[in-house]
Parts: sequence; structure tokens; C-alpha cells
Amino acid sequence: MSKSKVQKISLDTDITRYGLLIVGVICLGIIFFSIFMIYISTPPERIYAARVNGNPITLDEYNKSVERMKSQYGQMLKVDFNSPQGQTMLDGIKKNMLDGLVNKEIMFEAAKKMNVSVTPTEVEDEIDAIKKKSFSGDDKLFNDTLRLNRTTLGQLRESVAKDKTVEKVKKAVIDERVKI
Repeated sequence: MSKSKVQKISLDTDITRYGLLIVGVICLGIIFFSIFMIYISTPPERIYAARVNGNPITLDEYNKSVERMKSQYGQMLKVDFNSPQGQTMLDGIKKNMLDGLVNKEIMFEAAKKMNVSVTPTEVEDEIDAIKKKSFSGDDKLFNDTLRLNRTTLGQLRESVAKDKTVEKVKKAVIDERVKI
């Protein structure tokens, strides 16, 4: 009968080192996977394209603005945004859109400081004017277009209120500086 040797396993053995290495890699993989899942599950309205003095410009708002502008350019100029020339134009659209949204937010902040605001009636009047001008007063077509653009009536009201407020600030500044 032969005697078998019993070997003690300690942290110095290769098996234990490889086991700890494998466990460490698995743990890191789980951590990175969890972070990735949190990132992709964050709704677009909570991801920011920019911040202006702490106020967010959401990625969703930015993307919708870019898509609207792409659509307008595509219809007017028949631009193929997949071509090199179209990609250059798209880069310009993206930059200009972000600059415009940042400037609008700065103007909106100035409006708050100047106590400039719009009334709900002014907002509704503007929405009615948009319906009449762009949709011939057709509520169904208007609502279908909102849905197509993944926009709610509440979001449109908010956007119109901000635009009208910025418009009032610009007018107030111009009226103050230019006296005829």
C-alpha cells in the first residue's frame, strides 16, 4: 500500500490565487454590468445635454430639437444626412441647436430676474395661432403631429411659455436701448 501525500492548501498555492483572481474578475464584471444597466435604464428626460447655471437642458429636448431641424432641412433642401456633406450639415445643426437652447435658457433666467412672465392666456393664444396657421385649425392633425414628435400638449405649453417669455425679454431690452 502506498502512502498518499496530503498537501495543505494555503494562499500561496496557484489554485487559490487563480480562484481569487476569477472571483475578482466576476465581481468587477457584475459591477460594470450594473452600472451599464442603470445608465441605459435612465430615462432620456433625466440625461442632460447641457446645464446652464444648474438648469438642465435635457438630452431628450436637444434630440427632439435636432430632429425637427433635420426634418425641416430635409424637406426644404432635400439633404441626405448620410452623405459626407449631409453629415457636415448635421454637425452644424447639432452645434447651432445646442447653442440656441443654451442662449434661450440664459434669456429665460434673465426673464426671471427681470420679473418678466407670460400668462396662461398668452400661451393658449399662441397655441391657437399655431393650430390655425400650421394646421388650419384641425385639432386631430395638431394632436397627431404632437404624437408624431413625441411631445405632449403640456410640453408644448411649457415650450411656448418659455419662448414667449424670452421674446418679451428681447423686446424689453430692445425697447429700453432703442428710442425712436
